Amino acid sequence: MIVSVIAVGVILVLPPAAARIRLPRERSVRSFLVYFLAIGAGYLLIEVALIQKFVLFLGHPTYALTVVIFSLLVWSGLGSYLSRRIVGDSMARLRWTLLITAGLVSLVAVIMQPILAAGVGLPFFVKVAVTVLMIGPLAS
Repeated sequence: MIVSVIAVGVILVLPPAAARIRLPRERSVRSFLVYFLAIGAGYLLIEVALIQKFVLFLGHPTYALTVVIFSLLVWSGLGSYLSRRIVGDSMARLRWTLLITAGLVSLVAVIMQPILAAGVGLPFFVKVAVTVLMIGPLAS
């Protein structure tokens, strides 16, 4: 974790400092950057947790890394693409969408461990399909 924090700091802080680029002083710009930094950090933490969860299920860390990152990217992209079409400008639709998403995430959190335990003996391609389908509600 410490190495990751240092690497991110070097990548994000060093180039602007070396080029003597300063952030605008408006509070909204800094809030905007902190907001997206928090989203990115949250995404990475969830990604790492899911990779750890699926390592034993898929049988190898490389498989877990590949399938989980692939699934997260595909489902996140699909969710992003469809969100404007489904929600539009309606706050009521947004609330329902968020409620349904929270319900799906809660359901997956409850049923994930029993499904993973029961599916250990399944063929590899079935395990990959199960992994992709379980990550869908979490990522979209």
